[in-house]
Amino acid sequence: MEDMKETTIKQLHVPRIYLEKLRNASKEARSEETCGLLFGHKDGDSFVVMEFKILQNIDRSIVRFTIDPMTLYETLIDAEKRGLSLVAIFHSHPMGAVPSGTDKKYMRFWPIPWLILSKTNNKFGVFISDEDTYRRMEMKIT
Repeated sequence: MEDMKETTIKQLHVPRIYLEKLRNASKEARSEETCGLLFGHKDGDSFVVMEFKILQNIDRSIVRFTIDPMTLYETLIDAEKRGLSLVAIFHSHPMGAVPSGTDKKYMRFWPIPWLILSKTNNKFGVFISDEDTYRRMEMKIT
């Protein structure tokens, strides 16, 4: 993936149908956090989502998620072979669509947009880490 420090990412462009599919996947998971990866490309100061993949939360927890490392690796390699980059990480929260303390810790290691769905009100929030701070990003629905 191109160095993000060159251009500050300001927007995440997501097709409306993908947001509905992410909501549906979260409903099907009932109480546990749903997680997945969004792939696409960089376009100026935006990331454009071209596809997504829901992955199993091996924690089976309502308050945290972990993706199996081998599944993560294989998914990233497959996307790269098809010319796509990881452009966002998705997961659901039982309450608000804001990063938890654990999210903030991992956002520093994965400085791409984090798309969070509140299972309480079915709304999304998008956040990104800028070194030691976290900022809300704009999501453009396409």
